[in-house]
Amino acid sequence: NRGKELLTLSGHLDMVVTCAISPDGRDILSGSRDGNLIIWDSETGRKLLILRGHKSPVKACAYSPNGKRIVSGSDDGKILLWDSGTGKLLSALKGHDHWIYSVAFSPEGNLILSGAGHPERGEIKFWNAITLRELGTISRHSGAVSACMYSPDGQQVLSGSWDRTIKLFDRILLSSKMFTLTGHSCPVHSCSFSPDGERIV
Repeated sequence: NRGKELLTLSGHLDMVVTCAISPDGRDILSGSRDGNLIIWDSETGRKLLILRGHKSPVKACAYSPNGKRIVSGSDDGKILLWDSGTGKLLSALKGHDHWIYSVAFSPEGNLILSGAGHPERGEIKFWNAITLRELGTISRHSGAVSACMYSPDGQQVLSGSWDRTIKLFDRILLSSKMFTLTGHSCPVHSCSFSPDGERIV
């Protein structure tokens, strides 16, 4: 039965741009150009909650490692933090001036990454997921940052950009240690670590 379609989830009013699965596998999260996020039951496909708060298309979403919180990013330049059990909007993180394309929690759940930008400049911001304070910004890409994530051990940060490069940073020595991977002829929209953190795809 590999490759068999199990469910079709219908409920958004526009294109679905991003999705995520809760750590326990019970829920599916989707974000759309309609500005909303929807939480679905992964077994039945039933719509559980609609998260309304963004005023522009939702481009990124992620669960915290414990599954209790959701972070989302949008073309409105805001990062919103939600309670995944109730759908309640907990807070808004403001700092980006441009569209947000990627968000991620650290493996410990105490940090949040966000990638944003426009065709000529990209940036990654670091946030404290507890105090919600902005911790720093990296502007090393010459195009929007369309993907970013922490390594499985939380010690490195990986980013992909419209500038057709992938960059690997040391989380602690952000300004002094960086590797740039080239080879793509078009913008990089997705990148990831292998489960053991030894490979990048």
